Order: sequence, then structure tokens, then C-alpha cells
Amino acid sequence: MSSVNTVIFDFDGTLVDSFGLSVRLSNMLAPQYGYKTVTDTEVPRLKKLSAPELFRYLEFPLYKLPVVLAKARNEMSKEIEAIQLFDGIIHMLERLRAAGIHLGIVTSNSRSNVQSCLVTNGVLEKFDFVHAAKNLFGKHRTLKRLMKKMNLSNDSVIYVGDEGRDIEASKKVNIPVVAVTWGYQDRERLSKMSPDFLADIPADIEKFVLSYFKKDSSKSN
Repeated sequence: MSSVNTVIFDFDGTLVDSFGLSVRLSNMLAPQYGYKTVTDTEVPRLKKLSAPELFRYLEFPLYKLPVVLAKARNEMSKEIEAIQLFDGIIHMLERLRAAGIHLGIVTSNSRSNVQSCLVTNGVLEKFDFVHAAKNLFGKHRTLKRLMKKMNLSNDSVIYVGDEGRDIEASKKVNIPVVAVTWGYQDRERLSKMSPDFLADIPADIEKFVLSYFKKDSSKSN
């Protein structure tokens, strides 16, 4: 298997601040697809919910999920270039690249949306790959297939995400996971899922990644 150290990032809520847009698009589509809208005052509570809990709260008809996701991706494409990276992300990416670490993205957003946003923010060239999966769940299968395709070993990959399902997926494929606390779920919720590391600022990701790969390298010598 490959010995190239690789960090795979989630996109929405991890690299880019798209939460507000996602809520707005969800509310826009709610009347058409028959689920509840949310108010700003509900957001803190929603960030404590797992994805299944959130769908139950919204009274979301799950059989409509593929259609709603496709529509949301399409609507997001109209505003994607206005979405900004979180403060500190660019410097963190630069530091990891300088250390010789490969960077990639696995997302349930569309590849075109992600690439457009990365181009606008001037960071597309920092990523070795962008992989889009249409399913919201089953991310562990996506990661497993991608790692096999790219010949990546479990001990050469770290995943970085902002939701409990990111933590669950990483554990299922036996790779370490960093959970960021500035995304779609709050710190309390993520902590209960026992990620390998909780990052409160982007620089925390850099510290964990460099320390992990340095430790792993010393073990193999």
C-alpha cells in the first residue's frame, strides 16, 4: 500500500462556512418537499442532533432525500462562489503541503460546486483530489473505495470532518479522525462521539496531523 501521508477533508462546515446558506436553502425547499423550516433560535439545538435525529425533528420524508439533495446542490451552485473558507484554513493547508502531505476532499456536495469554490478562494491547486459522493450516508463505503482506488493504507490517512457521521465513517474504516468544532455540529455533540482529536481552530488540525505522521514515521524506523 502507499506510504504517502494523506489528509482527507470534508467540505461543507469543515473547510468552508456554508451552514447559513444550507439553512436558507433548506427553508426555501421545505414547503415544496413537505418538511419543517427552522428559525435562527433553533440552530443551537439542531447542532446537538445527529443526522437521523435532525430528520425526525424536521419531519423530513427520507424517501425524498435524493431529490432534495440534488435540488439543494443545484441551488447552491448559484451562490457557491460567495462562500468563504474559514479563517486560518489557507495557512493550515499551506503548512501541510509544505510538510509533503497530500490533501484531498470527500464530499456529498457536487464536484463542480467544490471546485468553483476552491478556485474563487485560490486554493484548488493545494488539493490532490476532490471526490464527490451523492449519498449523504454511507461515507465509510466511499472512503473505503477511494482508499482502495488510490492505494492508500489505513496508517497513512487522516480524515477531518465536522459531523458525527464523519467520525462514525472513519472508525468503520479504521483511520484516525479529527472533528472540527466550527461546523454543522457543536463541540459537545462531537465530543460524545469520541473522535481521535477535537480541533477548535484550523491550526489544531496542523498540529495533530504533523504529530501523528511524525510518530507513525518513528515507529516504522
